[in-house]
Amino acid sequence: MQERARLSEQLAQAQRLDLAGRLAGGVAHDLKNLITVLSSYLDLASGSVQDLAPRVGDGPVETILDDLDQIRQAVDRTEALARKLMEFAGGDGATEPVDLHRAVASVHARLAPALAEGVTVELDLPDDLPAVRVDTDGLEQALEQLLRNSNDALPEGGTIVVRARVTDTAAPGGFTSGPRPPLDAGRRHVRLAVLDDGTGMEDETLTRAFEPLFSTKPGARGSGLGLPTVLSFVQQIDGMIDVHSVPGEGTTIALALPVATDDVDVDERPVGDGAGRLVVLVDPNERARRLVTEMLATAGHRVLACADGETGLRLLEQQGGDVLVAELALPGLPGWRLVERARASRPRLPVLLFTSGQAPTRTTADVRMLVKPFSSERLLQTLDELAP
Repeated sequence: MQERARLSEQLAQAQRLDLAGRLAGGVAHDLKNLITVLSSYLDLASGSVQDLAPRVGDGPVETILDDLDQIRQAVDRTEALARKLMEFAGGDGATEPVDLHRAVASVHARLAPALAEGVTVELDLPDDLPAVRVDTDGLEQALEQLLRNSNDALPEGGTIVVRARVTDTAAPGGFTSGPRPPLDAGRRHVRLAVLDDGTGMEDETLTRAFEPLFSTKPGARGSGLGLPTVLSFVQQIDGMIDVHSVPGEGTTIALALPVATDDVDVDERPVGDGAGRLVVLVDPNERARRLVTEMLATAGHRVLACADGETGLRLLEQQGGDVLVAELALPGLPGWRLVERARASRPRLPVLLFTSGQAPTRTTADVRMLVKPFSSERLLQTLDELAP
């Protein structure tokens, strides 16, 4: 009976996670569309303001640019929230070999100024640590979340240790994220653990730690998406997460990350001059469509813009087009289906797809993905990288 109750609770938790994930994914998609528009218009506004300097002087221009920078910082914070929501929603993250030394050092440097007084971080990573195959952004966000949690658990100061070791088993004891499946016996893993000697967690808190929107932090400090986001990242890479905590003694959270295989090819894509192309743009969001059109036109491209895939196919057929640029999530005719139909008659048509999630790995020299939000510079650079 106890086993049946435990499995029932795990099923209920999985269903809650799935429902919350789908909701978070929809919200994140809308947020990223708005962030793309805001970021791009900020770029355009900054350029326009700088052009005013000869007429009004440097002083007023610098004041306006400072104000625009404050807006940009707010947009960046909103982007970070959207990214966390998308991670929690379980986006299709593109994995690559990642040097843990570099990733851990990057996160540590970013968070060091924000640590509480008296909190120190010790890094314990062997020199010969192999690379792991993960989504780089997902790994850094997960590690950042774990370090923030440990910092919050040390109000009087203390020590946080980030430790990594190669292993083929999960951490012994403690609470695991659901049933503990054996790790792939044919593959090594790196156990990346964050340890602290802080307040620890009671059993009731520990068992709810991965519930969406559950938080023990007061007020607006806790979003309730921290550990669920870490769990979502680990599940996407077929890893594991293990938590061990004792009240008054501290907490250890360990991630089992798959070691990257040695047969990784680096795709050298040609970079060419893409100015002056005829671009067929398909995006259902009117503001985003208008903005991307302006970005492309400013760089010298000609743009045929529409809101749906069927219209995009007609434009390609009737007026041609050097490049197809489209939103992946289209009404009626999904992005990948649009590409398949367009390439039925033009197999080598270069394609650039926008997505609100993590870019899939199915990219080639003539099919590229661009994750929202993006800057004008990033859009044009990616377009230039497409094979002519």
